[in-house]
Amino acid sequence: MNGATPIEYKHKLEDLLNLRRSAWHSYLRAARTERFSWRRAPKPFHHQLKAFINNMTWVIIYLQHRFGRRHRFQDYSHDPTRGIYPLVSQLPVNGDLHAEDEIRVSLAGDWGTGTSESNRIANHIREFNPHYTIHLGDIYFVGGSDEVEENCLGNPQGKSIHAVTWPKGSHGSFALNGNHEMYANGHAYFDHLLPRFGMRLGPGMEAMGQKASFFALKNKYWAIVSLDTGYNSVGLPIFERIPYLKKVPYVGGNGSLPPAIIRWLREDVRPHLEGRAVIILTHHQYYSAFEDYFPEAGRQLREFISRPVLWFWGHEHRLAIYGLCQAKGGIAAYGRCVGHGGMPVTIRAKPRYKPKQSPLVVYDDREYRNISGTPVGHNGYVNLIFTGPWLRIEHRDVQERDNLLLTETWEARGEELVGRDIQIQTSEKDFRQYHPDLHFAIKPTPQFELERVSV
Repeated sequence: MNGATPIEYKHKLEDLLNLRRSAWHSYLRAARTERFSWRRAPKPFHHQLKAFINNMTWVIIYLQHRFGRRHRFQDYSHDPTRGIYPLVSQLPVNGDLHAEDEIRVSLAGDWGTGTSESNRIANHIREFNPHYTIHLGDIYFVGGSDEVEENCLGNPQGKSIHAVTWPKGSHGSFALNGNHEMYANGHAYFDHLLPRFGMRLGPGMEAMGQKASFFALKNKYWAIVSLDTGYNSVGLPIFERIPYLKKVPYVGGNGSLPPAIIRWLREDVRPHLEGRAVIILTHHQYYSAFEDYFPEAGRQLREFISRPVLWFWGHEHRLAIYGLCQAKGGIAAYGRCVGHGGMPVTIRAKPRYKPKQSPLVVYDDREYRNISGTPVGHNGYVNLIFTGPWLRIEHRDVQERDNLLLTETWEARGEELVGRDIQIQTSEKDFRQYHPDLHFAIKPTPQFELERVSV
């Protein structure tokens, strides 16, 4: 509109470009985007002095958070739901009366940036009218209370700032824990974010609150098991900055599942896996053709899961589709990296392996924008559409129209997960088919076992 005031967002993609995965760097970047940064401070001198002091404050805040105590890990010991909720099309429900109807679930990873792109994706998800929405983790920069409010809950800290709100599902919304939430020791995540999420008792009712950072959704055909790899992903202060030490378990953080989740899987979830196909959700990648990976959770799941699963994760800021693969000693999984919700998307990176050595099948290398000479890719999200034993997966991007990129069709045949079809829906040349056989992404064999692991 002519004369309309442009919408101002707290962050732009350029503010988030080249953000390294460390608490140290995240706090520094958070300080640099504040109002009185040294770079933006006007003269006279007292303004510049104030900017300098504010820029040094991040060191104090970093030390307070990183040497402080992590938030207590919450579980379902006093919750009658045990964190297992119905995956249905209508509420309230008894049993699986509505498992045959269409059930819509939306996923986005690394979405909590407060940018116009993350806002556009939130609007796309609302248009889909999902029953459930799930954020796969990471609210930037450090998952503090103000960032949770502005980048996820829609509560601006200034009148001129357009705060971004996570799209709520009609039945419930959930948020996984990521490493950025734990940079603030998880306090804002557990105390500010989770109480605003969770299941609804009925249509239009307020959410009951998400009691823990892990949960499951299930019906007679499917079980979605969502796990917390973020709580143990952040390493020891100072030592996490040393390249040779940050790969040592418990020094650099290995993304393992806390003991409370293992007990929950053993005592509460395991019976619900019988006779159902399983979908795993985490923040961190189980494996990757581009970056280091986090196999420990897959190894811990070996006690409970014996058949291949679909596994969606974020953390890597890209869209990538894999065939069946497993880390040494872990479960077999068809990997889906969907960490392109709000951060600048990494493109022009070369896969580590050749097609015959890697289960990578498709990845999105299209250029969305060029920021100061650095090309970044399209942000995006995923819709899951369940109809009885059938699942349709839609991978979509941030564009306003015609944003369907790839579709998959799966069938739950008891505990067996059967891939039926996969189709690339875009003709854009940089949506790359890396493996010569597209259906390799849903075939049960051959199966790769990756032994070269670093975290």
